[in-house]
Amino acid sequence: MRNTTNWPEAGIPGLTGYELCIQLTRGCLSLIDAEDLVALSSVSWYAGLSTKHQVTAMRKTPDEQGKQQQRIYMHRQISKPLPDQEVDHKDQHLFFGFKLVDNRRENLRNVSRSQNLANQRKTRGSSRFKGVNWYKPTEKWRAQIRVNRRLIYLGLFTNEAEAAHAYNTAHQLYFPGIQEGKNFVDTAASV
Repeated sequence: MRNTTNWPEAGIPGLTGYELCIQLTRGCLSLIDAEDLVALSSVSWYAGLSTKHQVTAMRKTPDEQGKQQQRIYMHRQISKPLPDQEVDHKDQHLFFGFKLVDNRRENLRNVSRSQNLANQRKTRGSSRFKGVNWYKPTEKWRAQIRVNRRLIYLGLFTNEAEAAHAYNTAHQLYFPGIQEGKNFVDTAASV
């Protein structure tokens, strides 16, 4: 465990330098809240790196028979979700380039699988907006949204920003109360 005070010097936005951290393996850190310090610092944590280079803090513990190792994820230990829930990082792993994961309670929320997927980053494609791509056969912008593993077609648009607005409207309909994952569309530029 350590308290790091060089976030601004390292160029990490949004951190003051007084956040509590737990040291992970591979030179990674996990931000935590003071109320979780005692429970989390009493065990060793290691860093798992996904194919997208996202950092996950985890530890291993023996199962009931004491034989196989069971993974315990720090964000699940903090958030205590129900068995059918996932824990969503609201910031979409904003600090992954800095080998840092934000496991503070303000950044975690218990959600369904579908809600967690709605907060993913935009995938590669021809549009700057999530849920929008250029549909070559019609030469228009196509808007789509995925809900419960089902892709829902939202329409074709001549303007990329209009397609992004359609995605935002559908996002609000299917995921009420979740603002993360929506597109930021400049209304002045979309006219």
